[in-house]
Amino acid sequence: MVCLFTPTCTSAVVSKVSFSPNGELLAAAVEDGTIKLWQVSDGKLLQSLKGHQGKVMSVSFSPDGQLLASSGEDATVKLWGSGQKRNLHRLPNFGICLSRSR
Repeated sequence: MVCLFTPTCTSAVVSKVSFSPNGELLAAAVEDGTIKLWQVSDGKLLQSLKGHQGKVMSVSFSPDGQLLASSGEDATVKLWGSGQKRNLHRLPNFGICLSRSR
């Protein structure tokens, strides 16, 4: 294995990462309360999404790559649209566990 790039964000801990279905994007749940999106081909930071109160615990792309779901320590799940800097929906009292089942 060869390291393609090492994304840098802050000194905050990254809780989870998720690749988009087409492999072009990498999303990271960061404990500073943000979600970072990088372009895999060149390691460019595309967006830093803010919306959770507290740590972001998990991120996962929808199968078509058009939505990104995040869960936070604030017991909410947020849905983010492709290319948008604000969340589309907030689902309160959802807890902090979010994983993609197969």
